[in-house]
Amino acid sequence: MLSHKLIALLKIYLTKIRLLIYSIISSFFDLIPMMLHWPLKNISEACKNKKNIVFVGGTSSVRISRIAKWLNKSSDYYTILLCHQKGFMEEFSNQYWGKIIFFRNKYHLIRIVKQLKNVYLMHGFATKSYYPDIARKCNAAKFIMDFQDVYACYYELPPKLRWLKIELPYEKNCLEKSDGIIAHSLEPLVAYNKYNIRPHPDNIFFPLYCDDDCIVDKVNNPDPENISFVYAGQISGSHRGRVFRGSTQFHTLIDTLSNQKIHFHIYPSPAVHSTDIDEYQQISVNNPYLHIHPSVVAEEISLELSKYNFGIIPFFLKDTGQSKDKYKYATSLKLFNYIEAGIPVFVSEDVFYQSWLLKRYNAGIIIKEEDLKCLDKLIMSLNYEETVKALKKSRQNLLLSKQISRLTDFYSKIAKK
Repeated sequence: MLSHKLIALLKIYLTKIRLLIYSIISSFFDLIPMMLHWPLKNISEACKNKKNIVFVGGTSSVRISRIAKWLNKSSDYYTILLCHQKGFMEEFSNQYWGKIIFFRNKYHLIRIVKQLKNVYLMHGFATKSYYPDIARKCNAAKFIMDFQDVYACYYELPPKLRWLKIELPYEKNCLEKSDGIIAHSLEPLVAYNKYNIRPHPDNIFFPLYCDDDCIVDKVNNPDPENISFVYAGQISGSHRGRVFRGSTQFHTLIDTLSNQKIHFHIYPSPAVHSTDIDEYQQISVNNPYLHIHPSVVAEEISLELSKYNFGIIPFFLKDTGQSKDKYKYATSLKLFNYIEAGIPVFVSEDVFYQSWLLKRYNAGIIIKEEDLKCLDKLIMSLNYEETVKALKKSRQNLLLSKQISRLTDFYSKIAKK
């Protein structure tokens, strides 16, 4: 009989194979029309009375949808999303997009981008830079690239992973040849050095910030008999490789929290594969302190998180094969989701930039790995109400409504170059 791990891996590989087959087959329907310059219907339509910003990427992104939302709320921009139809997730989107256009392969994307009219700016977004780099070359509009995670920071170069070797040239192109760079973390600074990019494109440091509409105001004073921690985001099963996924394999953390009778609530990202979720659901059957919840749409996650006492970002270097640079300079939307929810956060000292943010905005406690074994004592030593009060006061400086003008000013600067 096939083992659980082997079955899970087979399901994951089958998903990847189906996507590859779809891309190959669909390409046959676009390659020749692209070469013959056959037009697509309804693609060139845009808003004539506003500045059209075209966002382009292979998969949906919560941070991009939040940006589009606040552009629509605070400016005269018209937002268009270009996303691969197999990478789009409704849970990561919102109703503020002026228009959403799906592409099915690179040739289809080229046909769309070449046909777009009245584009004020193109705003590409990673994680993967493959499709943004293609779009960058196909339209005369100025091109800005948006980075949260940068693959060059994950491992030493050159990486051993084949898929990563394939992706890096597109990432370098976008870092080097874009008219502007939006950095949500400090990783692009490291990547400039690793790729030996000189000079750097114009750039703006624009942290992920908090969505005003997701701010929650309530206090959940912890009950010593019923302490609850919550985590929202990526989780990985034991069938995943530890080099890339070790930091999100939470089996040891679950045991550590359960031994202290601390309830641990997990809200998997909607992008998490079902095989990963299934493994944790099986663990929860026999563990009364582990609670696996259904995935929640981005607009509602902070309200869900506010039900619990503490958030946690438990990423430690010993659990991964990723580089120190990755841990030092990375950022995470979940930190800002916890702040939106108004709950203190326990953050690993190994994620240096995020722990610095935590300290700067009075959002919780920085912990070492050994502290996980005595969280109950740390909690009892914490003045919970005062911590929440300080967090809510400082988060006023993190609201997107107060920061979005910095981004629109950057847009104007790049568009005028």
